[in-house]
Amino acid sequence: MALWKRILLTGSSVGVGAIVALALIELVSTWLATYMMSGNAARAKATAAHLADHTKFKSHNRFINRDKSRQELGLEIEDLESDWPTQDAVLSAFHAASHTFTASPTIKIIENHLGKAFIKSQAVQQVIVPPGPVFPQPPQLRRGV
Repeated sequence: MALWKRILLTGSSVGVGAIVALALIELVSTWLATYMMSGNAARAKATAAHLADHTKFKSHNRFINRDKSRQELGLEIEDLESDWPTQDAVLSAFHAASHTFTASPTIKIIENHLGKAFIKSQAVQQVIVPPGPVFPQPPQLRRGV
C-alpha cells in the first residue's frame, strides 16, 4: 500500500519507475537482512542497491557464483554439498521438476508442504514443415583425367 501511496502522491507517471525501484530495494534489503545477513540492515541495503544496478547485471537472469556472493555482496551462504541429505532432497526436487517440464506441456508448478499442487499446462501444437525443394548439383569435374 505504501508503494501505491507514493506513486499517487507524485502526481505524474514520470517518477513511477524510480519509486518502484526504490520500493523493491527496500523490500530486498529487508529480506537480505532477515535471511542472509544476520540483521545487518546497512549491509543489506548496500547489497540490494548493488544487485539492482543494471550497469552491473543487465538482466534478472545473471548467474552470481558463491565466491562473489560471499566476498563482494557479503551474503552468508551455506554450501549445499556440505549437507548430503539436504543436497539429495534439493536435487531430487530439481530433477523431478526438470523431467516434468521436459516431458509434458507443464509451464508452472506450485506445491506446498501438504502435497497440494497447482500445475499450469499450455497446449503445444507441433507443426511439421516439409523440406524445401532440392536443387540438383552440377557434376564435379575431375582433374587429370
